[in-house]
Amino acid sequence: MVPHILAVDDDVEVLETLGRVLKHEAFDVSLASSGAQALNLLEQRMPDLMILDIIMPEMDGITLCRRLRRDSRFVTLPILFLTAKGGTDDIVSGLDSGADDYVVKPFELQELRARVAALLRRGAREKTSSSILELHDLRLDSDTYRVFVGTECIQLTSTEHRLLRYLMRQEPDPAS
Repeated sequence: MVPHILAVDDDVEVLETLGRVLKHEAFDVSLASSGAQALNLLEQRMPDLMILDIIMPEMDGITLCRRLRRDSRFVTLPILFLTAKGGTDDIVSGLDSGADDYVVKPFELQELRARVAALLRRGAREKTSSSILELHDLRLDSDTYRVFVGTECIQLTSTEHRLLRYLMRQEPDPAS
């Protein structure tokens, strides 16, 4: 099955370039020029990856990313920010909002291709693995981003979820 990518950017030239490049790489691509349009497209079809600009009118990319991460349907959707905001604070803010990766414009097509491929590989691995992990009295549900400690339920951010999932999957050290 061909991976579906949703690219969101209010700059028409960037959006058209992304569309051409991604289609050339044999991806199925949807394009949105605003956060509202992206939300409408997400209701119609779930992509395998979203490429998102930060600087957009009405609803900026950070707001859209946070909104998606609060919705259980989109918590595992890989999100790559592709934006002109390249300061350390901007990058940290983007990643803290729930993005999985961050690329600063202008960008090299080769690097973008590699990052897209890496996020799609990671997403495919997560889809094929069990959505519930258990370790002692911890139970991690990847579908809802909740962890249960005994009977207590805790909601996790995407970063907390990925970190806990990684730690729970590590083989115990036989020497300890």
